[in-house]
Amino acid sequence: MNKEKGRFGEAVAEKYLTKKGLKVLKKNYFSRYGEVDIVASNKDTLIFVEVKLRKRGSFCSGREAVSASKRKKIIKTALNFISENSSDLNARFDVIEIQDTGKVSGGKAGYIFHLENAFSLNDVYRVA
Repeated sequence: MNKEKGRFGEAVAEKYLTKKGLKVLKKNYFSRYGEVDIVASNKDTLIFVEVKLRKRGSFCSGREAVSASKRKKIIKTALNFISENSSDLNARFDVIEIQDTGKVSGGKAGYIFHLENAFSLNDVYRVA
């Protein structure tokens, strides 16, 4: 069920990003370091997106759930993507938090909070 909810959240985020005019390049990109939920781009930036689906009243927000170690894994995975795809675009790391209204099977989501530039490449060096 968690995988189903995760896929639902990612689908909502993908639709949201597309409406904002971004091009989704890859979903669920894996490397030996971890996974990036969505890789998108605009004309000059690669955007690596972590999607967090949260129930109303959750202990912590989706953006708070992206720990220092998770950020490090995302950054290393993003660097792997960049090297594999020979990209010279700027990189940006976003978090999209989606509220689960409890109607996942019905395809309903509550609010969507998009935190652009949630963290940076420099975070990999600050995280032990």
